[in-house]
Amino acid sequence: MSVRHLLNKLPSSMLIMVLSLGLSACGYQLRGDNDKANLPSQISVYADDQQLANTTVEILNRADVATTLSAYSSTADSAVANVAGMRFTNTKTSREGVIHDANGNTTHWRYSVSTEMLLGTGDNSKTFKLQEYQQIELNTASGAGSTNDRIVASTWQELYQAIAQQAVRILGKQP
Repeated sequence: MSVRHLLNKLPSSMLIMVLSLGLSACGYQLRGDNDKANLPSQISVYADDQQLANTTVEILNRADVATTLSAYSSTADSAVANVAGMRFTNTKTSREGVIHDANGNTTHWRYSVSTEMLLGTGDNSKTFKLQEYQQIELNTASGAGSTNDRIVASTWQELYQAIAQQAVRILGKQP
């Protein structure tokens, strides 16, 4: 290596060293995103959709949060619904055809789940609108029924898990 080559490399090397020393001196560290840091030790969950309730409780239990699942009531003003710390209301599911083949058969479907999540009890609740959707392709052949059924069932399960995980992330970010 020539001296000229070393001098050309020196400024970039120095810049890297200065940045490295500067970042380490100020205490900067790469850390993962830990949304579970602020999760409560226990919470009561209410949902107007049983699959959403069960999925949310399962995810909270895996995060070591003791959960109580409040029974569903058809009246929105139920005392049980108003005292639960995490409530899901106005949950809606939809399925719509978005792409059709030349014969008019739907080949691509959009499945979606939306809900309103309320954190806190009574008038001190914070409201969050949550929505997840997934577009899937189904086989229009006559013998594809059971395969399509499995795809649809797993799609609904994935959507509910995504909503529940989103809810737990939001809960973990609360003060």
